[in-house]
Amino acid sequence: MRWLIARDPHARLRFAPLTSPAAQRSLAPFRSAFADMPDSVLLVDRNGVHAKSSAALRTARLLTFPWPLVAALGWLVPRPLRDALYDLIARNRTRWFGRQSECMVPTERDRQRFLAIN
Repeated sequence: MRWLIARDPHARLRFAPLTSPAAQRSLAPFRSAFADMPDSVLLVDRNGVHAKSSAALRTARLLTFPWPLVAALGWLVPRPLRDALYDLIARNRTRWFGRQSECMVPTERDRQRFLAIN
């Protein structure tokens, strides 16, 4: 989330843990489609709920350059291949990118972006 917040200066993204009441309300109409993805990133927008690489690419479109360009190129890759790459990165992310030793304490401005704590 820190990475996304730093690249979303217009604060278009909002965050909620999947187990939070806010997420449960947003996902209720789609629950059966995403019940087997308890640890995946999900994006809810006006077009529905998106998971894995589709959620990542739709999110990247909202960020600062060069991420919208990366997203545009990413859509050229077939979804099964994108999702396989997403799964590979998800399995290895802490090994490759490390783990934060402390939890993020959001600023007052960023606090408004977390649906579960408002």
